[in-house]
This record gives sequence, structure tokens and C-alpha cells, in this order.
Amino acid sequence: MGPQTGWRESVVNFLGRRRSAKAAPDIELGITLIGQERYSAAIDALSKAVNTDPRSTSALSNLGAARMLSGQPDRALDAFDKALSLDPRCWSALVNASRIRVDRGRSAEVIAAFQNTGPSAELPNDALIILSRSYIDTGNFSEAYRLLLSGRHRSTSNPEFWLLYGVTCQFLGRTVEAESAIRFFRTEGAQSDEIESRHGRVIGDCGEHGQARNILARQASSRTRGEEALSSYARTQEILGNTEVSIEIYNEILKTVPSNVESLTNLGNLTKQVGDYVQSESLYRRGLEYRNQSSTLHRNLADLLGKTFRTDEATEELKNCVALSPSSPYNFSDLIFSLHYSSEINAAELKKVIRVWGQRHGHGKVETAPRQRANANAPLRIGLLSGSFRQHPVGFLALPGLETLDRSQFSITCYANQVGADEYTERFRALSDRWRPVAHLTDEHLTALIREDRIDVLIEMSGHAAGHRLPVVARRVAPVQVKWIGGQFNTMGIDTIDYFLSDPVESPPSHDELYFEHIHRLPEVYACYEPPDSTPDVSQLPAAIKGHVTFGSLNKLNKIGPKTVALWSRCLKAVPDSRLILQSEPFEDRNNVERAQALFSEHGIDPAHIECRGFRPHPGLFESYHDIDIALDPHPYSGCLTTCEALWMGVPVTTLPGPTFAGRHSASFLAAVGLTDWIASDEDQYVEIVSNKSANLSALSDIRQKLRNQMAASPLCDSARFGRALGHALQQMWNEKVGEFEKRVA
Repeated sequence: MGPQTGWRESVVNFLGRRRSAKAAPDIELGITLIGQERYSAAIDALSKAVNTDPRSTSALSNLGAARMLSGQPDRALDAFDKALSLDPRCWSALVNASRIRVDRGRSAEVIAAFQNTGPSAELPNDALIILSRSYIDTGNFSEAYRLLLSGRHRSTSNPEFWLLYGVTCQFLGRTVEAESAIRFFRTEGAQSDEIESRHGRVIGDCGEHGQARNILARQASSRTRGEEALSSYARTQEILGNTEVSIEIYNEILKTVPSNVESLTNLGNLTKQVGDYVQSESLYRRGLEYRNQSSTLHRNLADLLGKTFRTDEATEELKNCVALSPSSPYNFSDLIFSLHYSSEINAAELKKVIRVWGQRHGHGKVETAPRQRANANAPLRIGLLSGSFRQHPVGFLALPGLETLDRSQFSITCYANQVGADEYTERFRALSDRWRPVAHLTDEHLTALIREDRIDVLIEMSGHAAGHRLPVVARRVAPVQVKWIGGQFNTMGIDTIDYFLSDPVESPPSHDELYFEHIHRLPEVYACYEPPDSTPDVSQLPAAIKGHVTFGSLNKLNKIGPKTVALWSRCLKAVPDSRLILQSEPFEDRNNVERAQALFSEHGIDPAHIECRGFRPHPGLFESYHDIDIALDPHPYSGCLTTCEALWMGVPVTTLPGPTFAGRHSASFLAAVGLTDWIASDEDQYVEIVSNKSANLSALSDIRQKLRNQMAASPLCDSARFGRALGHALQQMWNEKVGEFEKRVA
């Protein structure tokens, strides 16, 4: 985070002045001696004051300050904590104790201590700054931003404030504010390599990579070659795509400063990116040894564990994130997502967990009445809110239907909570009457914007996945709010989401009680798939050439838990000499290949029958189906886009529907295409389907050659048909809410 400027001055300026009558002379003497830097004498005087009045918070706080300045942080903490036990709002003790704890990587303890002091608006400036630093250290940048924003009007001349504000804005992607704040700090504060590096990094985040590289290259080659300058230069090289250079620089930093947590974290990210998962895990765990309360490190480690067949361990790391940053809705959302991969928690228990998210982060409900439109024929204003208007399930499964909506009946505004763009982004932009980039907006500003646009129906399209803005949705920014594609894996737990757009297979009537929302079922299927133009032709059945059946799965490894491995092992045993192809990016690391083969070996499967393939760009993944006869669907979290792609390549999918929406995607798509006989009711039937279908290669080959045309003619790929159904649903949901509102006010 950077050095604490003016350490001694900050302590001296924040000495406790409250004193008892009995101990006052010794306290005054102690404060005077501290000012003269005669710390041993100050400790003697203040110890006498504490003996005279053990309940004097002033004596205890100043004793702690004297001990801290004399290099006795443990004894200083003892005095500060005694003062705080008497008065949690003894600011001098709290701030100085917090400085020690922050330096030791114990920022979560600081946050907990401040929770006992009352509203943050009342915090003194030094207290506000140290609490903000703690939020930053634990990765809760949204809370740090909120806190710093509340004190901006009274901290304009404080350089440290502007440094923290700039760093927070940088991490939140608010690059213009970040650059302005850092520039102000450079003007008002002390010049250092750290500040120049920070400024260069922010300029790079603003897109001025050439200017940033010049600043940071000059620093990195300077005589001092400070770790901050090198780290910033490494980050810029990473942005420019020079991964090997970045890795080399971070390793250089760590040779000199092995405890540099930022370098450990960034190097861990880079080594994971290049496929060295063992090294990445080692770096994350080393970082946690120095800063165990870093929610960022726990989250990064969780992501790695989830990609290496250790979903349960990943979930535990995400629980740590939530415990360390309980005010962060995004860490909690990550945990919710992870829990859906587990077969050890049922749908009712998941609903309870999701409800806790709603109770903790879904507050601020404001009822918004349906607006009066100028006339009955005025287009319904539809808002789409997502961080994934790109090549993503949102693009592949939502865009085709949205593009066929009757534009005379619907006006679309896209709220794009993203930075990058691709060809699918341009298509979303083209179908929009208004395109609103909102990644840089605070929740308050986004709330105001959507309300100003007078949206009638807001469709949330990120769920509890990355890029969501659920705290905004929870504020009721539109009179009708709907959950649809994009992180749509279960009920949302938010009272202000009125409808959950689904279909009879994804959400059968028996599942109604598992949702907080009203389920609005489209008549056939809840999504519409559009295959890319570049997909290869369907190949001949591989088994006819190889002489054995090959199963396959191109799903994320998070979905392949112990029960799925056991189920697929049964399938391999039921079909003699069969093989299984697993394809996922983590298999670039040989250690993950060996881990996968070992998991199947535990069930008696020859490792030679498990083929693990690594990363391929998305278009190339379709070619993998040339080697697969039957796709195996994981359980309890099924495939989604992967299932559509398998079917398009003529490869049928065997599925066992799970207990939640996330577990029923494949069942919905198979039903829409007319392959209900591939949907199992239990594990035994799953194995039976695989065994029986594998035994009839002629029928399997016939399915393969006909499936693409069958799918193209089905409701799953008929965009015009789907668009009509979607339009009818939007109008119907609007009319229902208007009717409910009119009844309430009648």
C-alpha cells in the first residue's frame, strides 16, 4: 500500500488529551517528554499516571504512544487495548493501535474495532484514513471509496488522503478520478519513487500506456530501483502484453524483498495465466503467510483451487473472504456461486444462504410505481444491466432473441458494466436505443441514471457472477425488475426482483418454493442459441473409426466434483474400452492432468483412458467434438453453452438434472431439441442411458448426422419465434405489475 508518511508526527499529533484529575500532572509531563523525544522518561511518567488511575484512557493512550515511538509495539498495543476496553471511542488509542495492526497485516481486526465506534461520518480525519487503509488492505475498495468520499470535503489539504483516494479509485476502475487524485498528491505531498510509480501506473490504467511506460521505465532504471518503481513497471509491461518481462521483474523484487505481498500476488496471477498452477498456488500461500487477512489473496487462491478439482477447498477460502470483508457484497456473491458446484448442499439450504445475501446487501428498497406512458402504443422501455455484453453466454443465448424484438413495441437501453468490447458488444450497441457505459459509476450514480431514464422493465443479466450491480437492483430502480440470462443459476434473494424468467423444464412447478421471485415461464425454452458462423461441419462418428466409444466434457473443472468423477467412472466401466476427453485451460499444467487421472484411478479407471487437453481459443473448441461420441454432463451444476455447442456439433449429451436452475440447463436444451430420452432421473439411469446408447453405434451415428438440422429447426435456435415469446412475456409482466399497483392504490 505504500509507506505511512510522517509516522512519528502522526503519533505525536494524535496524543490523547483527556485526563483524570488524579493523573493529570504525570500525563502532562509524559506528553511534554514525548515531544522532546525522551521516550524512556515519558514511559516512566505515564506508567506512574496509569498506576495512579488505572481507568484513565488518556494515561493509557499516551503510554501506548510513548512505547510505540520507543520501538515497543507489543507493549504499546497492550496499553492501547486497555484504553479501548474502557472507551471504544478513545480515538488516539484506536488510531495508533490500528497503525500497528495495519503494518502487521491485521487490517480485519482494525475494521472490527471501528465497528464499535458508531457512524463513520463522525470519525476524526486520522481515524477515517486508517480505516480506509484497512478496507483497501482487505480488498474492500467499495467501502473504502464510500468512506473516503464522505470525508473528501474536510480533507482537501491532506496528501495522504489523496493517495488513498487515488489508489481506491484505481482499483475500482475510476481511472479519471484516480489520476486526478494522484496528481494532486504529487503536488501537495512529498515526492518519492512510490508516488511517481503510482502516477505512472494510473496513467497506464487510463490508457496512456506509452507515457506510463516512459515514466516507469525511467524509474525502474534509476539508481534507487525501488520495489514500488519496479512493481509499477512490471504492471505496465503486463498491460502491454510483455508477460515474461513482468514475471522477471517480480522475481527480481522478491529476491530482495521476499515479503512483498503485492509482487507475490501479481506474480501468482501471471504464473496462473501462463499455466503454472503449482507455482501460482505457492505464491498465493506465501503471500497469505505475510498477510493472512488479505481477502484478495484468499479470493485468488479460491479461483485456482476451483480450477484444480478442489471446489470444497475453494469454498472455504471464499468463506474466509466473506469473514474478512463482511460488508462486501461481491465476495459473498463469489461464495454463493461456488456453493452451487457442491453436491453436499441442497436447494433449500442454498436458498437460505442466498437470502442472507439479500438481507445483508439488498437493503434500500424504494417502491417505484409504473409510469404513465403518453399513450397505449408507446414502446415499453426495457433496461438491460450486465457486465457481459460480449462473447459470453449473455451474447450467445440472449442476443438472438433481443435482436428480434418488435422495435415499435420495445425501446432498449443497455447499461454496460464493462470496459472491453468485441463484435457481440457492437451488436448489443446496435440494438440499443441508448448505450450507457456504467462501470465507472458509483451505485448512487447508477441508481439515479436508471431512474432518470424512466425504465419500465429492468432485466438483470449478471446474477451473482462477475460484473454484477445487485446493490443497485436492490434499490428498486424500475417498477418491474426481472432476472434473466447471465449468472442465472438460482434465485437471487432480493425482494425487488419481481420475476425470474424461465421455462417448464428449468423450473418445474414443484420448484416454485425454491424461488423468492415469481417464476414467469416462457412456453418452450428460456434462452435462444445462435451458433457462431465459423463452426466446422459435423464429422463422422469417432467410434466408427477408432473402434471404441469416446466420452467428453469441455465444462469448467469447478463443475467436476467427486460425485461427478464417481458417476463418470461408472459410465467408463459400463462401456468396455471407452475413453474420456476432458478439455479445460488448467490442463496446460501437467500437474492438473496427473491430478485428474489420479481421481479417476481411485475408481479403478486406467489413467491412459483419461485424455486431458488444454486451452484452445473458442472457435477451436468445436473441433474437439470431432473426437467425442457422447458428451457427459456434470452434476449438480450442468453445462450450459457447452451443451449447446456439443449438440450443434452432432454430439448428444447425457444429463442428470440438478436441484437448482444451474443444474437443469442441459435438460431444458435437450427437451427443446427433442432429445428427452437423454435426460436421466437418477444416477443409475444416467449410466444406463450411456451404456445403451453406446451399444448402438448405428443409431448414434444417425443422431450425429441429423442433430444439427434438428436443432436449427427447434425452439432453441428459432430466434424469431423466441423473440415473439420474449416480447409477450415482457408485456405480460408489465401488465401484471400495473394491475397490482392499481389494486393497491384503489
